[in-house]
Amino acid sequence: GGADFGADLGSTEDFGADLGGGDDLSGGTDFGADLGGSDDFGADLGGGDDFGADLSGGSDLDSGGTEDLGGTSDQDFGMDLGTMDDMGLDSSAEGETEASATPAGQEDLGGLEDLGSFSSGDLEDMASQAQMSQGIGEEFTDEELATIRTEIVDFPQELRKAIIDAVVNEKLSHPDQRMLMNMIVDQADPDQIADFLEPRMGFRADTSPPDVRKDGVPIIYADEFSPEALGRKRRRAKMMLLGLSGVVLGLLGVFGGLLLYRNLSIQGMYESGLEKLQEARQAAPDRKTELAREAESYFQRALESDDGVYNVEYLNRYGIAYLKAGFYDEAFYKLFGKIEPEYQWNDPSFRAPLINVAENSRWYGPSERKEGYQTTFVDKDKLPRKVQIPGAYIVSRLRDREMDRENLMALGRFHSHNSRRFLSTEEGQKYKNDQLGIDYYRLITTLLNQPNDPEALAGIGKIHYNREEFGAAARKYNEILETHPAEVEGHAGLINTYIELWKRDGDPRFVIARHREARRLGLEEELPIYVVTKLAGFYIDLDPTDLRIKYQVDPVDAVSGHDLDQNVVHLLKIVFDKEEKRDEETIKGSEYGEGFYQRGRYLLSRGESARAMRQFENAVRTDPWHYPALTEMGEYYQSVLDFSRAEQYYRAALQTYESHKEDYGNRPEDETLMDGDIGKIYFNIGSLLYLQNAGGSDPTLMPRSRIYPFRAERAETEETANRRSQLLQAAEYFDTALEKDLKDSDAIARAHYRKGWIRYMGSDFESALNEWNKLDSSYDAVHEDRSVLMGRANAAYHEDQLSYSLGNYLKLKDELETESIRISSPDAQNRSHRLVYEQLTQVYNNLGAVYEKQYMEKKEAGASQNVLDSLQEQAMNHYWKSVETAGRIDLPAEIPRQNIQLSFPRNGQREPLLDEWLNPMLEELEVEN
Repeated sequence: GGADFGADLGSTEDFGADLGGGDDLSGGTDFGADLGGSDDFGADLGGGDDFGADLSGGSDLDSGGTEDLGGTSDQDFGMDLGTMDDMGLDSSAEGETEASATPAGQEDLGGLEDLGSFSSGDLEDMASQAQMSQGIGEEFTDEELATIRTEIVDFPQELRKAIIDAVVNEKLSHPDQRMLMNMIVDQADPDQIADFLEPRMGFRADTSPPDVRKDGVPIIYADEFSPEALGRKRRRAKMMLLGLSGVVLGLLGVFGGLLLYRNLSIQGMYESGLEKLQEARQAAPDRKTELAREAESYFQRALESDDGVYNVEYLNRYGIAYLKAGFYDEAFYKLFGKIEPEYQWNDPSFRAPLINVAENSRWYGPSERKEGYQTTFVDKDKLPRKVQIPGAYIVSRLRDREMDRENLMALGRFHSHNSRRFLSTEEGQKYKNDQLGIDYYRLITTLLNQPNDPEALAGIGKIHYNREEFGAAARKYNEILETHPAEVEGHAGLINTYIELWKRDGDPRFVIARHREARRLGLEEELPIYVVTKLAGFYIDLDPTDLRIKYQVDPVDAVSGHDLDQNVVHLLKIVFDKEEKRDEETIKGSEYGEGFYQRGRYLLSRGESARAMRQFENAVRTDPWHYPALTEMGEYYQSVLDFSRAEQYYRAALQTYESHKEDYGNRPEDETLMDGDIGKIYFNIGSLLYLQNAGGSDPTLMPRSRIYPFRAERAETEETANRRSQLLQAAEYFDTALEKDLKDSDAIARAHYRKGWIRYMGSDFESALNEWNKLDSSYDAVHEDRSVLMGRANAAYHEDQLSYSLGNYLKLKDELETESIRISSPDAQNRSHRLVYEQLTQVYNNLGAVYEKQYMEKKEAGASQNVLDSLQEQAMNHYWKSVETAGRIDLPAEIPRQNIQLSFPRNGQREPLLDEWLNPMLEELEVEN
């Protein structure tokens, strides 16, 4: 019998014909066309649910005898037994002659006359019937039909009857009839024929040899050829073959199992080492080094078990794992190799070396390397270099004589790595070379002839992105989309880049347009998890009114119907449900710290502080490096005046940052940590000290008595002295915050003002003025903020800058008088009313002091009496206005009253009294917030 599928089903060459006598399932000649070109195999075979039904036009494959299909093959045990001449199973006339010693002529049909009506005419009837039954027999040649006639004659009598009955009376379906004829043509064993007919006919035909000849003469069998003996031989043969097969299969299983165990054990050792390196990423320094040693031990054991044959795939994977764990030499040795002499890897002009085995050298095998042989290679500079430790690049180039794409990707990633440790340590700096990284990516697009490789182009784009060359990055990502419009790498890179551009110029339109395009293409859920999270953060920070009016963009997406809030919720849900494979780890959205952090920010923007705190706690629980989440929690407790708890979170944030800052940059989400405002933490700690000790009526301040500029001649309580000491510590934190590149613009303004305020209260008026002058470049409301104007005026007065002081007081006077007019009924219990009248009282008094001091200077300089009289009049008028204004809201007016009593002329060198209290808070910022 034929061993191929087509032969078994009908000895035809057309698969479609074999499946049911048709020409072609779809009119095509190849297998794919026969299946209809559809993705669904079952549906294309006929649209039915049952595979067998499709093959036969209605009959079930099971009814055709699945096992019998195997019987037509020369690989089937039953078939083998039916063709072994030495076992006496040949039912030919020659066998009968040997058994009876009576020659049988051509007319001897072995008892066929007992069938009565059976003759050659019956065979013709069968052939005729077959021809009328949907092409039965058409597929058989004349030679095959002759074989059918010859073979059926040799079958046992009962089996012949069953065959004729089944075919002539159509007790078999047409496919089964074709199958039966094929089995006869292929000289199947009678027992197999009987097995095939039994489930279809309802009985099993007797296949034992006849007891008498056709002429009635009894057949006497030799003992060894009796039916019982033949049956025993068949059973013994089957047992022998089954036993032999079992032994063969057992041996194959043993050797296969040993080979599989060897491969799995090698793979297992490699994987165990990678797990150690994964663990080392977040371990303490001592533990990190220990884990790296264990990982290398696993690698060497696996290499030795594999007979010293380097596995390029695992070299690449170990290289990236070492890179992320911060072991840069080890990473490079795995990715490229260790050579002597080395190249100048960090030279921007250096390009990827195209190396080849040098003359008089070759690739040495493991045993030769153990004996000290070292392969020598050269590149374009023709300087021979020795391979001390083979890496993936050297192995693929020198041993395999090819370039490995994954290795080129890994080397591009290695040399352009952007973690702080890589950039700051000597070990990393000797490999840092963005141009070399780009060159490795370009080898993929050039030498590997993959000019449109999305990952290679995205790798180049990422290098430009990390260098803040956002225009070049966007061009590279657009290059991907020109060839692959639905490539996720291109869309993700553009969204990421456009968000950074938005942070700088404030224009959100590119981000929104690219996001909506990705959503339209059905790629939104395919974007990397960090990009989706970053996109959610972008929408959290957007102002819908600003978006609609300034940029004329509808905040509602016309396709999805999502407004800004709904976009955030939708994106954060994608993040939570997402799972992403990244190097040696699987990132699950349900355990993704950055996702929880953005969820907390969203809830804060909606005023749901309690729920936001739970999300920030989840962020820290799932990502212990996430110091911005700790900072957010500290700011919440500060806002509710729980300063003690706020300080705990701020200090925890600082400790987290200091412990892990060098490792930031190994993960995409580390971008949030690297861009985090570490200066804000120092500012916040300084603010806690400031708010607890400055004193005043502001609700964000601890209720303390007011502090005034220090006077050595004035005695102070111990409590006031301690407060001054705490304020000096606060100033140091503000200094550190500014040194750490404090990014929050409001915090920068507050830091400068508060530093100046502390200097002012220490009577260091010059330093205070210098600090407040820095607000000109950091605080938009510097010329409107009353606290700044008052502070500058007071400090300038003490520095004898009377004109500058006078200008600030007059500006304050105009603003406060206008504000007081708006207050028709001043309420002493209303904090804003009280503050306006208090400041106006203060300004009037201090203006009087300026005029009186000018009077004293002019008098000493010999000015005219008219000038002196004018200054005296203005001074007295302002003193009295101060007293009058204080009375309107029941404020004390001790300072202006004393100035009235002591003025013109003053005894000795005593100057006019200045009302020196200064609001610790920037008024304009506090009003905004």
